Amino acid sequence: MSTSSTVKADRRRLAVPLAAGFAELSYVVYEPSRAARTVLCIPDFLGNSADFSGLATVLSGHGFRVVCPDLPGRGASAYLDVADYNPHTYMVSLLALAQSLGTARLMVIGKGWGGVLALGLTRLQELTVSKLVLADVGFPWRLVIDDAVRNAAGGAGFATLADARRFLADTTEFAGLTPQRALPLIDGRLRQVDTGYGLDFDPALLAPDAAERFANVRITPLFEGLSAQLLYLAAGNLPQRDRARLRTIAAAAPNRSYAENLSRASRVHFTSSHELLLTLGFLLSRSLPAL
Repeated sequence: MSTSSTVKADRRRLAVPLAAGFAELSYVVYEPSRAARTVLCIPDFLGNSADFSGLATVLSGHGFRVVCPDLPGRGASAYLDVADYNPHTYMVSLLALAQSLGTARLMVIGKGWGGVLALGLTRLQELTVSKLVLADVGFPWRLVIDDAVRNAAGGAGFATLADARRFLADTTEFAGLTPQRALPLIDGRLRQVDTGYGLDFDPALLAPDAAERFANVRITPLFEGLSAQLLYLAAGNLPQRDRARLRTIAAAAPNRSYAENLSRASRVHFTSSHELLLTLGFLLSRSLPAL
């Protein structure tokens, strides 16, 4: 996989109009000198733009402009009141970001919770999603947060970087990743605080009013009328029920495919050669084999 050494990550900010006023949305753009296509990458519930740094570098090296946001309450974006962490806020933020890019036609990649939001984008009349990559989106999708993460989110933080890294490496999200693959992702989830290092998201995200809105999301209706080409990725083996539903979805339109058992890790992280090549090949291709 060739990549361009001249492409740099450019941190930008956008004022997003929400019900309570404007909030700052931070995002990173990887933009080659000539980019004909734009890819929007949406992270998982507690993730941020750093989750896609490896994938974005590969894609931008092949001519894609890649946009990776920190959604509200994550990374460098604004922290909000608990009541404002809701589906409407996230969709308004993503739509405002997409419209600021100067194109109404996008390719979208979503991980877990980000995949749920990506499906939501396909239903907006203001945008055209031509290709859609979904990773680890179950039927239904459930928000799962380790109890240890919930407890640490409101705590004093970790005294050393090594302590913080060790903590995240032991969580479900990064289980099964080799240290080489896990370390860049883990470091992207940490921030410096007065006592050392903390988790890089607003603890209010884990308040019941914010998290329970995504406790059990019906996914199948979001696929109805889907016109985008679809690549569905799963880290492990798909349950038979999920595989059957994917086949039904694929029968409704051409250019749908899936890949499973991609990694020994618990989730897809777009860090292995297999994951990167599948994604790159899909975005570059004109058609896919049927499921």
